[in-house]
Amino acid sequence: MNKGQLIDQVYQRVKNFQINKAQVKTVVNTVFDEIAKALEDNKKVQIHGFGTFQVTNRKGREGINPALYQELRAQGISHEIAKEQSKLTIQSSRNIWFKAAEHLKSLI
Repeated sequence: MNKGQLIDQVYQRVKNFQINKAQVKTVVNTVFDEIAKALEDNKKVQIHGFGTFQVTNRKGREGINPALYQELRAQGISHEIAKEQSKLTIQSSRNIWFKAAEHLKSLI
């Protein structure tokens, strides 16, 4: 389901309350905007019966470029040298973590 389909589904459920589709779209967009703003401010968002959104911080680390490593190995370069030459630095990053509520899990 995409955002447009979500708006259509919500509209179908509330159209008897004299709410038009444009108003539903505004409400849905506002909900998503407020969730995004809270996460941007590093706040946890808990929606009872649905789940929790939270920002997590991943530390930077060393990694290996797998395509370069395979290319070097195909050229006959030893494992140790290919591994060393294909090293790269993975920057730290902020990620969104979601944990589904028990109610949501039970529906799936």
